[in-house]
Amino acid sequence: MIRTNSIEPDFNSWEQTMNAHLSNMSLNDLTRFIAEAECALAKKRNAQHQHVMEEIRHLADSINVKVSFRDSEKPHNKLKGFKVAPKYRNPENPNQTWTGRGYRPLWMVALIDAGHRLEEFRI
Repeated sequence: MIRTNSIEPDFNSWEQTMNAHLSNMSLNDLTRFIAEAECALAKKRNAQHQHVMEEIRHLADSINVKVSFRDSEKPHNKLKGFKVAPKYRNPENPNQTWTGRGYRPLWMVALIDAGHRLEEFRI
C-alpha cells in the first residue's frame, strides 16, 4: 500500500467536489467563473514567460553573450473582430441580416436580381 503525505491534496475528491459545484452554478455564474479562470491562466502564462526570459538573459550574461528577443505581440488592428451592427434585413426571414461588409449574402443577391433595391432592406 502506498502512503501519501497528508499535505498532498486528493485530486479525485477535489475533482468530484468541483464538478458538483460547477453543475449547481447558474449560467451567468459559470460564464463569469470561466472568464475569471481564463484571465488567471493568461496571467500565469505571462508570468512564466517573463520568468523564462529572465532566466535566458541571466544565463546569457553569465557567458558574456548578448541576447535580444523579438516582441511576440504583433501590432494588431483594434477593430479586428469588432462586431458590427447589421444594416440590412431579409424581409422574408428576419433572422437573416447583413452588415453591408464583405460579399452580399445569397438572399440579398436573389432579391436584387428580382428587381428590388438595396435601400429597401435597410434596417
